[in-house]
Amino acid sequence: MAGQQVSAETALPLFRQRCSELQDENILLRAHSLKLEEQLAAARQELEQLRAQPPAGQAPQPLSCVDPDALP
Repeated sequence: MAGQQVSAETALPLFRQRCSELQDENILLRAHSLKLEEQLAAARQELEQLRAQPPAGQAPQPLSCVDPDALP
């Protein structure tokens, strides 16, 4: 293709078609990205809720790294 030239009149319709295709793709990608961001936010919120509550049936663990049963 090096050295070949195409007239603007010939290239313009193809250029406009490709621009339209890219615009459509961008819109779809933005919508998909928004959906993924919403799912991520919901997953983060659920994770924070799980971290905030102790596991069912277990007493809260002491914050100390010393085992209270091992003390004299």
